[in-house]
Amino acid sequence: MSQLNLGIIGYRNHSQKLISIIKKNKKINQIISFCYKKNKINSLNQGNKLSKIKYTSNLKDLNNLDIIVISSATGSHIKYFKKFINKAKYIYCEKPGAVNINEIKYLKSLNQNIKKKIFFGQNVLYSDLHYQLKKIERRKIFGKPLYSTINICNGISFKKSMNMNWRFTSKLIFKKITGNVGIHYLGLLQSIFGKIHKFSIKEFGINKKNKIDNSFLDIEFSNKFVSKIFLSYSTIAFEEIKFYFTNGLLVFDGKKLYSHSPRDVFESDGNFKTPKKKIIKKFNKSWSNDSLKNSINFFLKSCLLNKGFKIKDYNNFLEILNLFLKRK
Repeated sequence: MSQLNLGIIGYRNHSQKLISIIKKNKKINQIISFCYKKNKINSLNQGNKLSKIKYTSNLKDLNNLDIIVISSATGSHIKYFKKFINKAKYIYCEKPGAVNINEIKYLKSLNQNIKKKIFFGQNVLYSDLHYQLKKIERRKIFGKPLYSTINICNGISFKKSMNMNWRFTSKLIFKKITGNVGIHYLGLLQSIFGKIHKFSIKEFGINKKNKIDNSFLDIEFSNKFVSKIFLSYSTIAFEEIKFYFTNGLLVFDGKKLYSHSPRDVFESDGNFKTPKKKIIKKFNKSWSNDSLKNSINFFLKSCLLNKGFKIKDYNNFLEILNLFLKRK
């Protein structure tokens, strides 16, 4: 395909981020953004300076486009899937897609050819961090993987402006910290270490008991690798990932990936000592935003080349959703 016409369901927040990336692609001929609020359409179009972007409140305006991007509110994705599954050549869907078991069954029931045209937005899998970790594990650079800890934190639970935010008021797990944030890191681990054997969640509120702002995810893999993820909205801003291997420790601190290796480093008395730190790669502060760009650009390139997406990636994503919904 030489040029593509694209429709996006959503117009602000994350949808606006997607539009800002997509509009830079010269192969995108037209972008039609759907906003269900009719009273906003005139001001959106008047404020728009790019001729290839148009805002509409008529969903039918998206019917004959090559690509549909579903970036609507969590819980509404499948509704739009059903409207466009037989109309669009390709569909990009932001996480989570399905929010209950019946919706997962619907996605599983689609035939193979339909599944190949669907891409779920797992942007962390298109990050430089993922590429580095995948390479290290594949080449067994530090030996056998044993254990990992992932700590992703900030303090938004204590902001008054967030008191009635959907992150704290919704009953959907994919809107709460557990699923909204955890889905990225569970997907990252699954991609690197394979099938998950056991999965459990513990949630609790610190600022207010009925306001979930902390979550622990315990994961065991079929290859005996074990991981613990701690997610918090009620402490300092902090980001750290550690991977313990038989011959080294790998650490990501949000800015750089470094190692302590090899294992057999000794003090003069023969006791083990911590190996010196070696920097493997430095990252931009916006590494997560960069991964979103990578994900979108990969999707668009595949559409332009008329390539289908891997069924394995589709099934792996549904398995992650299933783990959250059937959690213990």
